[in-house]
Amino acid sequence: MLHFCNDLHGLLWLAVVIWIASRNKRSGYLIQFDKKIIHTHGNSECLPQLLKKIDVHEAKFAIEPQHLAQVEKLYTPTKASDAATLGNITTYLIMSVRTQDFQPSITHHVKKVNANDLDDIFRDLGEEYGEKVQQAQSSGVAFGVHAENRWVSVAVVPEIIEEVGFIRGVYTAPAFRGKGFSTSTVSALVKELFRLCVEPGLWVAEDNAPAVRVYEKIGFKPSKNTLLGFIAKKK
Repeated sequence: MLHFCNDLHGLLWLAVVIWIASRNKRSGYLIQFDKKIIHTHGNSECLPQLLKKIDVHEAKFAIEPQHLAQVEKLYTPTKASDAATLGNITTYLIMSVRTQDFQPSITHHVKKVNANDLDDIFRDLGEEYGEKVQQAQSSGVAFGVHAENRWVSVAVVPEIIEEVGFIRGVYTAPAFRGKGFSTSTVSALVKELFRLCVEPGLWVAEDNAPAVRVYEKIGFKPSKNTLLGFIAKKK
């Protein structure tokens, strides 16, 4: 027997719906962000009923690998989530860092980004990262580097939930890459998370070698778990 709980609440910029199904004392979860971003976790037997709750023609999925077969019965993957992926599905490493393993490397002048910086962030780094930084002003934290009269790099935790902060936005402008800016911004961000007693975590595409090197350099280690990310259209 399947039981559903629909818990709807707002996180300022994202509407979040959580669907929970249980069977034989095992639960499955489907989390829907802003209607079209879908995460799945838990018992695969619950997934067919959970997926029926999604009423969008195209969605961006981040799922556990064992859920792929069920998702593909209803959706066809058309594009990988990460541009570095050659196929239609990105495999993400789930990484975290402990205080004893953390080796910060800050070689640039990094500052905490505040609301007064938003207009310049949108202008210099674009809408996607501007919106992440904007969300962080009320529910997370963001650090960046301002050089040569513009913002050149940011690292963002858009929201902190139950003392966990997932880094969901690390970006350096193309002309400034390869100079350690991302290493500096992520290092400063993680230092702040530890100061706040927040556990840092992140996902990174396993074939995005430059990003993986940045995280490993400052002490992040991959867990045994992975996620699959892709954009898919309903059949």
